[in-house]
Amino acid sequence: MAIALATLLVLGLATTPALTAEPDIAQLYEGRTLSEWGQDVNDLSPNVRRETVRALAHFGPAAVPFLMRAARDNGPGVQTEVATVVSRMGLVAVPALVDALGEPDTAMQHFAITTLSAMGPEAKDAVPALLQMLGSPRGAMAGDALVKIGAAAVPALREVLNHGPPAARAAAAGVLRQIGGREAAQALLDRLVAGDAPSDVMVALNGMSVVDAALTPTLIRALSTSKASARVQIIRALGRVTPATVESVGALANALNDPERDVRMSAAFALGDAHAQPHLAVPALTRALDDPDHEVRSSAAFALRPYGRAAAPAVPRLAALVRAGVSSAVFTLEAIGPEARSAVPELITALDFPVQVDALAAFRALRAIGPGASAAGPALARALGKSDPTIRRQALITLVAVRADAKVTVPALARALTDTVPDIREGAGRGLADLGPAATPAVPALTRALGDATPSVRVEASRALQAIGPGAKAAVPALTQNVGDVTPAVRRASIAALVAIGAAAAPAIPTLAPLLDDRDDVTAAAAAAALAGIGAPSVPALQSALRAVNSRTRELAVATLGRMGPAARPAVGALAARLGDDDARVRMAAVDALGALGPTAATAVPALRAFAASEPDLADRAHAAIRAIQKR
Repeated sequence: MAIALATLLVLGLATTPALTAEPDIAQLYEGRTLSEWGQDVNDLSPNVRRETVRALAHFGPAAVPFLMRAARDNGPGVQTEVATVVSRMGLVAVPALVDALGEPDTAMQHFAITTLSAMGPEAKDAVPALLQMLGSPRGAMAGDALVKIGAAAVPALREVLNHGPPAARAAAAGVLRQIGGREAAQALLDRLVAGDAPSDVMVALNGMSVVDAALTPTLIRALSTSKASARVQIIRALGRVTPATVESVGALANALNDPERDVRMSAAFALGDAHAQPHLAVPALTRALDDPDHEVRSSAAFALRPYGRAAAPAVPRLAALVRAGVSSAVFTLEAIGPEARSAVPELITALDFPVQVDALAAFRALRAIGPGASAAGPALARALGKSDPTIRRQALITLVAVRADAKVTVPALARALTDTVPDIREGAGRGLADLGPAATPAVPALTRALGDATPSVRVEASRALQAIGPGAKAAVPALTQNVGDVTPAVRRASIAALVAIGAAAAPAIPTLAPLLDDRDDVTAAAAAAALAGIGAPSVPALQSALRAVNSRTRELAVATLGRMGPAARPAVGALAARLGDDDARVRMAAVDALGALGPTAATAVPALRAFAASEPDLADRAHAAIRAIQKR
């Protein structure tokens, strides 16, 4: 009898008695009874009908019949207002909504389903009726409502899953997947291990993103099923146990010994999904790298990737797989990083994998290992000559990252300065800059790159020459020419390189000196720094700048000479003359510059004393300069 009643409930043949409530004729809202308000449900004005719905809400369950009549109203916003009011009533409104589900009017069905969905768990009494609709045109909407009802719908869904017609079983499985949680997963699992579960059940169980850890013992027991396809799904569920436990990971590790290949593969992937309990997972996956089946070995290699450095004990076996052409092992060596250095010889061979994505993974793995992969330098240098620009780009980045011997790196990067792809040429310049003076043999190639058609390449070439410093003196003519480049970044980078080259950049003085008067303060300051770095040969040009019309130029020239130390001795008299400059900022700069020169400016002491006497406000500054000159 109990089973028959349960079946009737599931199939919608038994109904919940309607909850009726007699209206309280004494109850009023705004001076009107329920019946009086109910008459306005048929008013000609949509605004009045909406107001009526809101008023009916104050009468509680007794207003349900009037509200359900208003639910048929197609006036603007009326049905929406009804849905809001009815959904707030909860359980007492469910019988009327269930009745509406059985109407032929599809609009009313739609209204009833959406309102029940809005009620959520409070609509649990509607579950049998909603289940009956799973196979109808409104089945998807009914399923959404059941999902919103949640755990309260699971027992009835379980019955449909076990005893309903095929279409309803499939829909019930999908709803259980969306509801999720322990009870829903248990229902799917029970059906799965029953021995005749449809594919929909497998898909549903597999689609649950999170499986409650409390289900672990049940899942482990279910693994004893003889049906391999069921074991596969159970293993996938174990991989999504959250949080992963020693028991769930241990069961997955044991499943790597299953006689069925598909089960072992699933166990490997599930351990990768779990990426927990590395003390159990990593040894088991490492042993699986010797599985007789190629696909299982590849799956185990891939599954080790999420464990990162914890997978280091597997490096020797992963290296052997790389030699055998198993690309997934390369991706895992990348994740392991510096601890994978012993696999560098095998990764070098992987640079020639025919599939681009696999070869690119080998480059990334070498970069992840870092300087420990420096032995890959020659192979990376050769890869810079490949026809594929993506491979060349990766080879360049990796060659710099592994810090290979400069004797290998510098010539390779110098050749890359002539690559057909601009960003590779740019990267080559940047890589040479990282090497600093060790890149000196590349100066001829860098000098040619100063004439590259792409401004960013000219900038990076200049920066590399700057990093090389005095050893780049052969590039001075080309750098001097680029001081007048149309691109500001190129001009500044060229000047900065001349600064680093120092005295050997003297031929650039005629080009640099006029830039002291440049409108761009950054360019003017860079030119001043270059002239200071060149030293004594720049003094005449700076002395001329002391007489410039622009006071800013005079101030900059004064400050530059002040930084030059003994090399500025010939300009001491000219600096002292600036103590009488028309511009106060220039006069103060002259005081500071003379003080900065120290004993070199001894002949300027009388002029500083006179300045202190004539400008009391700056006397302290002048006396400080005198003390600096006289070292006391």
